[in-house]
Amino acid sequence: MENVTKLFNQATIQKVVVARGIDTTKLPTKEELDHQTIDRANAGVIANRKRYYYRMSVWSGGVPLRFSFNDWQVDKQPNQAKARELGNQAFKLARQLETNQFNVALAGGPGVGKTSLALDDFGTEGGKPTEKGFYKPVHKDLRTLMYDVANARWNLNINDGKLATIITTNNTRSQLENMYSGQTIDRLYTKNINCQLLFDNMEGVRSV
Repeated sequence: MENVTKLFNQATIQKVVVARGIDTTKLPTKEELDHQTIDRANAGVIANRKRYYYRMSVWSGGVPLRFSFNDWQVDKQPNQAKARELGNQAFKLARQLETNQFNVALAGGPGVGKTSLALDDFGTEGGKPTEKGFYKPVHKDLRTLMYDVANARWNLNINDGKLATIITTNNTRSQLENMYSGQTIDRLYTKNINCQLLFDNMEGVRSV
């Protein structure tokens, strides 16, 4: 310990400063160094969280999906202004989700690009509608499971969400309520219109 103290005494430090031409007036303060340390620690936590979510993701067909906002091709839609608006809205919400917890819903027909901007389809478990256009409730076990998932992401003390949930669906809110309980949909499908991306009148772009 004594050797370390000698190594970092004021005289030795001054020699290093002179030898290397260090401008001490431009050195960061202790507070700045503390902030840098905290920022690096937070960045490490975020990076670890992203790796964890990536490892735990369930991919359709077992093939990982890689898509960035730069890959959102507005020219594939006849209504390019609407497509651009949806892309910008999704980007802004993604930035807000970095520091806030809230739900987001993307709704529209199949193949219009919802999954490109979020996650997988919610409501496909209900199958096709009847001849009269009604959707039957999903199996009781699935209804219970989905309610448990939704409830676990809800703060009952303040009656508000505690974790962000992003859903995409080909169904309307009322159709989902027919498939699941109203309590489940209330916890998953946001009522905030600013957090709803509605792909109305958008055309499917899958090349099949």
